[in-house]
Amino acid sequence: EFVLNPEGKVIWKRAWSKPKSLRHFLVELIGPIAKPTIPDNLYYQFKPPPPAAPAGLVKRVEILRHLRPLIVEPVPEKNGSPFYAKLRVDADPELLAAGKGKGQLYLGFFLDRIYGVHWNNLIDPIRVEIDTPAGVTIRPTRLTGPRSKHPSDIDPREFLVDLEATDISQPLKVTVHYHACNDQEGWCLPLTQRYVVQLKLDPAGGKPLGRMLHH
Repeated sequence: EFVLNPEGKVIWKRAWSKPKSLRHFLVELIGPIAKPTIPDNLYYQFKPPPPAAPAGLVKRVEILRHLRPLIVEPVPEKNGSPFYAKLRVDADPELLAAGKGKGQLYLGFFLDRIYGVHWNNLIDPIRVEIDTPAGVTIRPTRLTGPRSKHPSDIDPREFLVDLEATDISQPLKVTVHYHACNDQEGWCLPLTQRYVVQLKLDPAGGKPLGRMLHH
C-alpha cells in the first residue's frame, strides 16, 4: 500500500493494506473530512477480464508442493515487446540451503491476463533453452511444450527438469521462444525473450503453487 505526494514521492508504505491505519495517516496529513468515502458508496462491481481463449485443455499430470520460488529477472530489450508469458521457477529448498546436491527444477510460463493473449497451437509449440554456469548441470536443457489439438488456449506451459550442482552462486539463463496472439486486436507475434534466474529463494515469491506439471 503506497501513498504518493503530488511530486510523485512515496510518503507512506505498508506491506499490506490496513484501511483504518491509512485513513488515520491521511487525517494527520491533510486533516479530517466531513463525509469520508466508504466502499458501499462506490457502487463498483469487480469483473474478471474476459478469457482470451479456453482453459483447462492442456493436461497437467503431477503436483509438487515442496518446491520453493527462485528469483527471476526478465531481460527486456530496448523497444521490445512486453513479456506476455511470465516465468516462474521453483527448486528444492534442501538443495538451495546446502548450496549443492541434486534436486528438481520447475519452470512455468503463465500468460499475463492483462494483455488478453493466448498460445497459438496451429504452429510450433513453445521452446525453452537453459544455459547453465560452471558447477550446475541440468537435464534436459532444451525443452519443447506440448502440442494441443485445440487451436488456442491460455493454460500454463510447465516443465520439470533434474538439477545437480556443486556451486549455485551463478545464475541460470533461460531463453523462451513462443507466439503470443490477440484475436481481438488481430495480431500474432513470434517472440524470443530471456530471463536470468538466481538459484536463491525469492522472499516475495509467495507460497508453493498447487499446480500440475508437464515432464
